[in-house]
Amino acid sequence: MSSLINSIKSVRKGVVAIAYKQHNVLDNSDQISVAGTGFLFSKEKLLICTCAHVVAPNGIQRTDAQLQVGIVTERNVVGYPAKIVSLDFKKDLAILNVPSGDPKVIATLEELKLGDSKPLEQGEEIGFLGFPFGMVLSNDITPSAAKGIISAFRRDLTTGSTELIQLDAVVGGGNSGAPVFLSSTSEVIAIVKGRFDPLMKGRPPKLIIDGEPLEIFTNIGFAQPINVAKGFLLSSLK
Repeated sequence: MSSLINSIKSVRKGVVAIAYKQHNVLDNSDQISVAGTGFLFSKEKLLICTCAHVVAPNGIQRTDAQLQVGIVTERNVVGYPAKIVSLDFKKDLAILNVPSGDPKVIATLEELKLGDSKPLEQGEEIGFLGFPFGMVLSNDITPSAAKGIISAFRRDLTTGSTELIQLDAVVGGGNSGAPVFLSSTSEVIAIVKGRFDPLMKGRPPKLIIDGEPLEIFTNIGFAQPINVAKGFLLSSLK
């Protein structure tokens, strides 16, 4: 069995879906939709890392009543209310806590080991697990695995101060917050942040099908190095 397969099996135990409730006024029902991905980095305190833009899109923080963490079990997906512990908009990071839930289900989660992003080299094989396309949280949802290599190291053009890791892998909406791991060790070395948009945000889309703009996916994804996030994450353990 390859090291990538072993790493996927290991990392999958710590990956969760970050979801939110939406009220449907047409049938007066609540729908739970996946907004992104997160991963457990402290089992003792039940702390989950994700991206700030997942829990606070456009800077508007979702309420605790809206947020849900979806834990994938062998039979289904179980959602529990989540609470925002801390936000760092500059680094696009968020820490969540699951204050209550079935102890047996929560016990299935495994804490993921944080690696070191400093010695990373161009060409190293990586993988990540997430919930692309913002699927509705249901019994058939499972995290999707993706693999690629470290293509390059870039500057974050939105801030100009933080180095990003460019990935040769397709990043879909809902992958934000997913743990990027080394295939050889399963250690988390980065956090998925987004992807390159060839249509360029703010410009009219060039491709339209059935009256709707076509979303284009490229093999150019970006992730936040784990060393950038470590200080923020570890401060929550004190």
